[in-house]
Parts: sequence; structure tokens; C-alpha cells
Amino acid sequence: SGSNIVPSDATVGLAFSAAWALGILFVANSGQGIAEVRNLVQGDLLLVCTCHLVIIGLVAFCVWATTLLTWKDQKLIAFDKDMAQALGYDTNKWELVFYGLLGLSIVAGIRFAGLLLIFTYLVVPPIAGLCLAKSIEKAAIVSVACSLLGTLLGLTTSFHYDLPATPMITIFCVAITIFAALIARRGQPPENCSQ
Repeated sequence: SGSNIVPSDATVGLAFSAAWALGILFVANSGQGIAEVRNLVQGDLLLVCTCHLVIIGLVAFCVWATTLLTWKDQKLIAFDKDMAQALGYDTNKWELVFYGLLGLSIVAGIRFAGLLLIFTYLVVPPIAGLCLAKSIEKAAIVSVACSLLGTLLGLTTSFHYDLPATPMITIFCVAITIFAALIARRGQPPENCSQ
């Protein structure tokens, strides 16, 4: 079938592109259109107001709660699609749920944090999680911990040296991930960490 031709990575890319385009369209007709698009790329974490934090918090809670409630189903479909289909799962529906959550997170995040930081959070800390953990659950926990540590270090450095917050957070997340990969190579690396 056609759904088997398109790899999962490509579908994630499509979701990211669509969410990015939607983010631009939301601000295209505003009075500060070009400045808003620039802000979408770079983000402006230090100027996020309380109402924006509430929106981000609500979106994050909805995504977190849905993921928590459907974790076992989504894990089965992501890692053993054939088994899921044999058990009667509508894998297309479940993939749509996953990509819908991903798209919602991207749209909410890009508006306030910018493209660079959202892309960093989606890609960089999960690599550290895969290098340091032997199960997907532990990898998720390590990924969140690396994101929080990178954010804390980046914001602190940004504040003390008057540097832009988003690039500093990105640099620290990348550094933490490289450190995690080095630790995994020195010890007994899990099979899911690329050599």
C-alpha cells in the first residue's frame, strides 16, 4: 500500500513542514509580519508573557496526558507495526494521533520558542536518551532531563553574559548529547546508540 512507501522519518518531516507553514500563516497578516516571521525562526523566550505560558502549558498538558494514556498502544505501533495490525489496531489512525500531537506541539512551540529551539528539542536530547538508556521509557526520561539541563544552563549563561537564549540552549543541549554519546562509547553502549 502507499503508506508503506513513505518512511516514518519522512512523515515526521512532513508534519514539521506543515506545522512550520501554519505558524507563518498565523502571523502573515499581522501588522508586524516580517518581524513576527523572524521571531518564529529565532524565538524570544525571555519576552514570553504569562498568557503565552498558559497556552503553552495547556498544550503541553494535553499532549502529555494523551501520550501517557496511549503510551503502550503507540509504542506497539511504532516498534512492531505488523504485530499491532495482527492484533487489530488501526495503525493509520494511531499514527495520525501521534503526528497530530507532534504537529500541535510544534505549532505551539514555534510561536513562542522559535524554529531552532523546537527542532533542537525534537532531535538533540532524544539522541542522548537513546545513547544512555536501554529502554524507550528510560530514554524518554533521559531526554527530558537533558532538555531541562540544557535549558537551565543555556538560560543562566544567556543571562550572565547577555547572549541570545535560544542559541545558548541549543549549544548546551548539543554539548550534553555529545557528552552522553562519549559516555555510552566508553562504557557498554546500548544497542540503540549508533556507533
